[in-house]
Amino acid sequence: MATSPLSTLAPKDRFYAHLTDSQINAAAGAVAGVFSALAVCPLDVAKTKLQAQGGMLSLQKHYAGTPPESASLSPQNTPNAQTPIPQRHLSATSVAAKAAAKAATATTAPKATYPAPYVPKYHGILGTLSTIVREEGVAGLYRGVVPITIGYLPTWAIYFVVYEDVKKLTEKPLANYPFFAHMVSALSAGSSSTLVTNPIWVVKTRLMTQSKGHNKYKGTIDTFHKMFMEEGILSFYAGLGPALLGLLHVMVHFPLYEELKKVFHVDDNVPKLHQAPQILCASVISKICASTLTYPHEVIRTRVQIQPTIIEESGAPGCSSSSDSGKFMKKRNTSLMKYHGIIQTTKTIWREEGWRAFYSGLGINMFRTVPASALTLLTYEVVASYLKDKRNHIIRSL
Repeated sequence: MATSPLSTLAPKDRFYAHLTDSQINAAAGAVAGVFSALAVCPLDVAKTKLQAQGGMLSLQKHYAGTPPESASLSPQNTPNAQTPIPQRHLSATSVAAKAAAKAATATTAPKATYPAPYVPKYHGILGTLSTIVREEGVAGLYRGVVPITIGYLPTWAIYFVVYEDVKKLTEKPLANYPFFAHMVSALSAGSSSTLVTNPIWVVKTRLMTQSKGHNKYKGTIDTFHKMFMEEGILSFYAGLGPALLGLLHVMVHFPLYEELKKVFHVDDNVPKLHQAPQILCASVISKICASTLTYPHEVIRTRVQIQPTIIEESGAPGCSSSSDSGKFMKKRNTSLMKYHGIIQTTKTIWREEGWRAFYSGLGINMFRTVPASALTLLTYEVVASYLKDKRNHIIRSL
């Protein structure tokens, strides 16, 4: 019985020889994602806080008005709450009547909790970073690093696998339209990775937008648990619409990156580490162009994701007696939320804050995403090139 040439190899070499292109792309993408997450986490935290701050100020204006009759604002959360009248100034009859009315409201009228007043404290890139360090310490710069790392790892692993596979499939049918072929590949890869990892990014945003002394969530697992128990599974897909709209970004970024690699003469037959300057130039230019054109979707997505879910409690049907007053139904009241979908959110931001709001945090975003993109793409190219060269060398030596 003939022995396979691969069986004569050392275990390590056999591992390299068995690697498929998809496995190499996944591994290279995962390594690139982790490196990128760890390197730019502080800037990601600062960018998210700047974006969230604009949303919190807008939400504060929204909730500062008189709420619907079906909802109630707790005094500590109401910006303009009146000071309650001392009990000694009320007659016994009025006190009893007030208590009865309060009890009736508790069992029949829904209750909703609104966010507390928010005071802006983040100003610019350096100002935001210094405020975070002063209030939360250096650890504050890495708030949410676990979900960021968990998020980037599968995001880029999935992205590069799908991107390269679709690129191969469209290579011949769209041979005369390479830019369009790369757009299709980027769209397919981006939609796949977004659908899988959106819950992770929602959790990351919730963790990052917390401040010291107001920590509702104590970690990644705790955030997942509380969001699921309090808001339901749909809360993990908050901002999915704007996130999918963000596919416009990759549809500009990656096709342009591929074209710029040709301009800078990046050769697939030469180790990518030796072509690092060309790869970095292609990555930086393509990222700046894509970010400038598509940044507004990130602001829209963040506004939707940080919006608190209004949970109402109301007496269950048929609970008319005081003995049934402990039975309540919980439901999300979307009518009390300020932002509803991409179009409505866009109109609201434009009407209340103007076009500049769509570019809130753009400076720090560029400061974060441009080096992150350069590091991600360079790491991917180098790791993928190394693994493929190693595999091909071993197979040729048999």
